[in-house]
Amino acid sequence: MSYQNGIFADPATFGELRFVGHQRDRYKFDRVRQQRTDILEGRVYKLVSSVQRSEIEVEVPEHMGEIEFDFMEPVEVKNPLITGMAQAQNNFAQIRWMTRVEDIVKANTGSGISSVASSSTKKEPITEGTDKK
Repeated sequence: MSYQNGIFADPATFGELRFVGHQRDRYKFDRVRQQRTDILEGRVYKLVSSVQRSEIEVEVPEHMGEIEFDFMEPVEVKNPLITGMAQAQNNFAQIRWMTRVEDIVKANTGSGISSVASSSTKKEPITEGTDKK
């Protein structure tokens, strides 16, 4: 199995997600001049995951605009893709994981990664019916 393009996450990867806030903006890097440009590529937000038990950084493309939610508001991510980047120095290597998503939406608004898990666990309450046969 090849993971050249990244790892696609399922609903169990993150569990319940909550919005913490805007972390930073990511700008394009000009490799020829070895400097950062003023071209915005994406925005990085911090979310809290119930399964990962920590904060995770999620990058949203710049064309989605700024995303604003209340602190610790339940959210869902659309089409997450987890990629890794390794940096080696001497006999030591660091791996930096980045999660890229199409959008961050309020929880239970549909079409998010968490909506699949939450919709399958909902059950209708058992009540006493009036139309008995």
